[in-house]
Amino acid sequence: MEPGFQYVILVLMKVVGGTFMALAIASIMILIMPFRKGERWAHYTVPFMGIFCAGASLYATLFLRMKTGASTPWLAAGIPVIIYMAGMIVTYKDMGEKSNKSL
Repeated sequence: MEPGFQYVILVLMKVVGGTFMALAIASIMILIMPFRKGERWAHYTVPFMGIFCAGASLYATLFLRMKTGASTPWLAAGIPVIIYMAGMIVTYKDMGEKSNKSL
């Protein structure tokens, strides 16, 4: 692989790593402050952020696979999307049960 292309790949990997770090910090801050206070929006924000970030990674992985035919780790990118979606469903059901109990 040419050195210039290696550099581009390295930079892209650092961008993705930085994005995941920002997501982790934002999630922790939401869990520490508004989530503990019982803010309803906080229960949905964490899974939504995960779905969008992991979904972007899955999209890029599948796009690269389709355009180049390369063997990409699409399964490793897809599993977090499924886990975040499961978390969103559990959150939605749990929040629905809490609102029904208050009636």
